[in-house]
Amino acid sequence: MKLIPRLLKEVVRNVTKKPATLQYPIEKREIPEGFRGRMKWSAERCIGCGLCGMDCPTGAIELMPLNVSSGGRPQYRRIPIFHYYRCIFCYQCVEVCPTKAILPTTEYDLSTYDKSKVVRKPSKEELSIIANKFMKRSGGK
Repeated sequence: MKLIPRLLKEVVRNVTKKPATLQYPIEKREIPEGFRGRMKWSAERCIGCGLCGMDCPTGAIELMPLNVSSGGRPQYRRIPIFHYYRCIFCYQCVEVCPTKAILPTTEYDLSTYDKSKVVRKPSKEELSIIANKFMKRSGGK
């Protein structure tokens, strides 16, 4: 019989307490410093060396060849395609990039039912930025 008053006391105390969980996605947590989220790729800084894909331990970075020659012998650069569903967010790609074209972010909400939404392919504009950058270097138009 002593159990019921103790249980009622515990119930009243817990009903008046603030909940321990957040109502995600309405309330979002404060992201701590050093959090590893989705990577951001900059076409303006990328030199197409391919180190990011070669150093990725999970194969989450696919290297797409891009012909940057202005005629004559083909010259290829390797452009990264990020498969975030394979990524373990170790940031080796961020550390190995010589031009800091891959930057860290705090974006963490990557959940989706469609796998193609978590694949980051370069746009046509980004591909043309890289192609133009190397055509200028090689003396093309």
